Amino acid sequence: QMVSKRHYLYGTFEWEYLLPKGRNLWPAIWLTAVESWPPEIDVMEGWTSSGYFQKYRSDYKRFIGFNNIVPGLFYGTQDNLRHYCKASLGSKTTFSCLQRLNRTNKCKLIWTPDVIKIYYNNHLVSKITDKEILKEFNKPMVIVMNNAVTDKFTNEDYIYYKQYGRPFSIINFKYTSYEG
Repeated sequence: QMVSKRHYLYGTFEWEYLLPKGRNLWPAIWLTAVESWPPEIDVMEGWTSSGYFQKYRSDYKRFIGFNNIVPGLFYGTQDNLRHYCKASLGSKTTFSCLQRLNRTNKCKLIWTPDVIKIYYNNHLVSKITDKEILKEFNKPMVIVMNNAVTDKFTNEDYIYYKQYGRPFSIINFKYTSYEG
């Protein structure tokens, strides 16, 4: 897991990355408040699963893909946690993750006092303009990028990953400050 030392309050954030290869992986790019949790902005959060690819495999030993990539928001308090998600970029959409495993992917966050927009490979996938939700995100945040594992990750998955896997790789990152 990598956490930025810098704190951000609004701006445009752009990432180019390669998705990892392996079973039961959980890569993510997100922002969270410096002083508390929530809030959290999930720009890209994905999961691989061995069960999904038993159904769609051509060569399971070489190809593990994503059954879901989701942008979303968490806000409120830990006792009254709220979640906002209006997009799921799974295999049944035009943004099929199966097509993106061996390509460079892009995600972008535009975060201002008036809007939060999340893009996946140049497609707008989430837009939040609700003033009540947006005021929850008016605080300094840090960027977190991680390649975690799911609760189904086993020793066999670890051995597989060491032999056939690939880490979550950030190729490029660009930040443009908000000049509102």
